[in-house]
Amino acid sequence: MATNLHTWTRVTCLDLQHLGQNIGNAALDGIKYWPESGEGRAVKAASERLFRLLEKTHDRSDLNYVFDNLDSVIAELKLVRENSYFKSHISSRIYKDRSGNRRTFKESLDSQIGGFDAFATVNRPKKVVSKAANEEPEGEFPLTPAAGDENSAQQLDEITPEQKAGPLQFEVRNSVLRIKKQPGRLNNEDKKSIIAARSALEENASSLAKLLSESNCDPRLIDVVKEVHDIIASGADVIRLGIVNFTCDYLFSRLSEEIPDVAAARFQGLNVAIGLYVAQFPEWHRFTENAAKAEIENEDIARTYDIGKAILPALRAARGLVDPEVPKSLELILEALKNPKLAGRRALFGVIRTLENLLAKIISEFANALWAVTEGARNGAKKATTVVVAGGLLLAVANTAANLSPTAERVIKATWLKQAADILRRGLKDAE
Repeated sequence: MATNLHTWTRVTCLDLQHLGQNIGNAALDGIKYWPESGEGRAVKAASERLFRLLEKTHDRSDLNYVFDNLDSVIAELKLVRENSYFKSHISSRIYKDRSGNRRTFKESLDSQIGGFDAFATVNRPKKVVSKAANEEPEGEFPLTPAAGDENSAQQLDEITPEQKAGPLQFEVRNSVLRIKKQPGRLNNEDKKSIIAARSALEENASSLAKLLSESNCDPRLIDVVKEVHDIIASGADVIRLGIVNFTCDYLFSRLSEEIPDVAAARFQGLNVAIGLYVAQFPEWHRFTENAAKAEIENEDIARTYDIGKAILPALRAARGLVDPEVPKSLELILEALKNPKLAGRRALFGVIRTLENLLAKIISEFANALWAVTEGARNGAKKATTVVVAGGLLLAVANTAANLSPTAERVIKATWLKQAADILRRGLKDAE
């Protein structure tokens, strides 16, 4: 018997509404345990956004509209699933669904997310795309360009901005997305003192990394200190160094009991010295001045952290297209938001700017290539696989852009993300 999509979507909306409401209630039940960095508030806010999205689907006969809205609901649930407060305080609690079944919240989330993705893949109604009379018939290759692809690519080219100064910028070399070095600008009168300071910092970071590697401390501490050392040694990426220093401070504070006293003392000196070092660069001053003007809200930090974490699996899975250093470096930048003392305007501004740069570079480099698939690519297994991987990465980029858009528009005045997400989603669906 054929599936009645209207019935299925109505039932699914009711199930998701019930689950979202109970997640919000569970978050409120533990309000006294909400971290200062906002993860508990973010879960509650997500449940409210989810409810509003589902309200819009009531009595809507346009199935494409309903499925698009459900896509956004599932994206919210995926963010909730990765939220640290949800994982620690809600995920293992028992949830009773509308049918009376009892499972943990995590199991229920996994079931709803997996169930929707599987069902939508097979049953989502295709959008009607007008085809020119002389257009080739569709083949078996899953990413054959559709009639609107050329317009989509042109629209993306027009709205996607150049990268701006931030903790990370990106480049594509040999068809692989990599971290792009941002050389620091030195004033001639300060050049000698800055070079001397950099040399001392490099030596101190190297000694601290060696000292930590000889202890039983958390490996993440060693990794972040090595990252600090490498950034200092490169003589570049001043903004990145300043933000990663926040991450370093957070991890040292959190894992202080594991750190030898000598290492802790050396870190405190290094932490202060890095702050003085980056303060000598005009790009750090411009960055902090822009961050000071940002309009932020209480839930922005936790929500942005969850959005950034959600794209990491797609970056790691895009083997051959994304250098492993990209998700590794992005994760260290994201961890700056966890610093209870410093996760304010500078860290938030830096993370959002980094995500904007990442999305802009991926879109500008890979969207056109994806939609320009030739007959030769269809016949080449390696090329076809690359295109499929790029399609998965672009879908993750579209979801990230849509989720980040409201905060990015307010904090860094990035008004292009929502439009880019809509164009990407439409283009990818048309190319199915």
